[in-house]
Amino acid sequence: MAADREAFEERRRQYLGQPVRLVDFRIERNGNGRDFDIVPAFTGGYAGSYTLRFDVLPPGGAPRIAPLHASGMRLDGRSNVRLYVRYADIRARWSEFSYGARYTVRARLTLDVGPGNLGARWSDTFVEGVFPRAERSQALEKDIGF
Repeated sequence: MAADREAFEERRRQYLGQPVRLVDFRIERNGNGRDFDIVPAFTGGYAGSYTLRFDVLPPGGAPRIAPLHASGMRLDGRSNVRLYVRYADIRARWSEFSYGARYTVRARLTLDVGPGNLGARWSDTFVEGVFPRAERSQALEKDIGF
């Protein structure tokens, strides 16, 4: 257990020394004219497995969040990513969505630490105690015209 904690704490130190950060993103119409591409921009240097999630925050303080896109991928600060999102998929998750409207979009980048290594499985309590999600996660919100 002590060896796992030490290895995990070293990983945390390396990440916090130069974390990958989401510095910007844009959403633009795909070349087909009806779907969208999300184009994020990153800085930093800690290469690793990350989850990148985009949610539309409905206007008027509605409690529902509409998922726009989520995926896991290997990233570093130089990663060049373009995420394809189908209009039909957005409408299936959120029927009120419409072209031409402006929405607040929240992007969240989180370093995935996985469930353990070849020798051990880490509990959520262990992971949160050594390397909390708040330290390996970042959110960015923008007002986007669709």
